Parts: sequence; C-alpha cells; structure tokens
Amino acid sequence: MQRYLQIETLRRNQLQHFDSWAGTFGETVTSMELSPDGSGYRLQSRFARFVNVPELMQQFRQVADVQTAEMLKLPVPKLDQGRNRREPYSDQGYHGGQGIVFSINRADIGGD
Repeated sequence: MQRYLQIETLRRNQLQHFDSWAGTFGETVTSMELSPDGSGYRLQSRFARFVNVPELMQQFRQVADVQTAEMLKLPVPKLDQGRNRREPYSDQGYHGGQGIVFSINRADIGGD
C-alpha cells in the first residue's frame, strides 16, 4: 500500500525497493526444508516478523485513516462466563454425528 500511496516518502527515506524496505521493517529467519522434488534439503529464508513498528506505523498513518473499535463505537456481544452467547447459524447446527462419505470406484478414475 505504501508503494502506491507514499512513493515519494519511500524515495526520500531510500526505501523505494522492497529489499531496503524489508531490511528496515522486517526480520527473516532461515531454516532447512525439504526440496519440492523430495531429493534433499535446502535453506529457505522467510519473512518472520516486523521490526521498527512505531516508525512503520507513523509513516503509514500519514496516508491511512486508522479507526479503532472504541472510536467507531461498534456493538460488542455480551459474554456469558467468558463465552459468546451468540447462537449458531441455521446451517451450522448439530447434524447428529452424520458425516459425508465419499466413495470412488477405481473404474471411474481409469483404474483396473
């Protein structure tokens, strides 16, 4: 979102490229994982968590209108002994333990 709404701010802070942005606001973790063909293992780096969050939020709030539930005064359901008292929707009710059973005939899928 920042790339579309704040490109000048990103350029001014030299964060217009993803690698520089990710290096400033993210932390990566490298771990071993099985290769897609299953022939061995390889190192894989993944984006693990955000860092410098106050600075990132300060930049983002320059263009975003962030509203909290308290500001919007949204209705909140009452809790009964720590649980929500909301009733399940009609299609989420109890089905008597009946499950859906799938049966596949090998002839249907081109087997013997």
